[in-house]
Amino acid sequence: MRTERLGDLGSPAAVLRALAAGSKAAGLAPPAALAGEWFGSRAVIAPSVEVRPVDPAEVFDVAPGDTEGPVGGGWIGYLSYPDPGADGAPPRIPEAAGGWTDCVLRLDRDGDWWFESLSGATAPGWIADALAAEPASGHCTITWQSPDEESHREGVLACLEAIGAGEVYQAC
Repeated sequence: MRTERLGDLGSPAAVLRALAAGSKAAGLAPPAALAGEWFGSRAVIAPSVEVRPVDPAEVFDVAPGDTEGPVGGGWIGYLSYPDPGADGAPPRIPEAAGGWTDCVLRLDRDGDWWFESLSGATAPGWIADALAAEPASGHCTITWQSPDEESHREGVLACLEAIGAGEVYQAC
């Protein structure tokens, strides 16, 4: 395994945005992130991972590794509830999906980012380019207006319909 200290790259959200822009520019699959307490770290990000539906039994084929220190890579994905919609339609998302990554960027508890690779490979050039690039500036406009009781009612009914169809479990 290869581990390389990258230093302070910013917040997990900033690193994830940079990698998303970089993977898109390179024509690669988008990144996947585990933010919060994972493997004794504050965040683990796979720079690019091809996610595909998998049999839930495949998810646990590999024994879990240590819960502290380098991660390096591995299978990253999700398990969902296998609930079909109330309308009898099959589940809207796969019960499990994920993909394999050889490398990750890991934010340790001290605020340092690390590049880690299971195969010992160095970081691909597109990762360094993405992390060094100026973040894209976003533009957002919010227009406030007086609440409309009928629109609110329609929204609530649409949420209840989606819950009844199994599309969502709850909505705010």
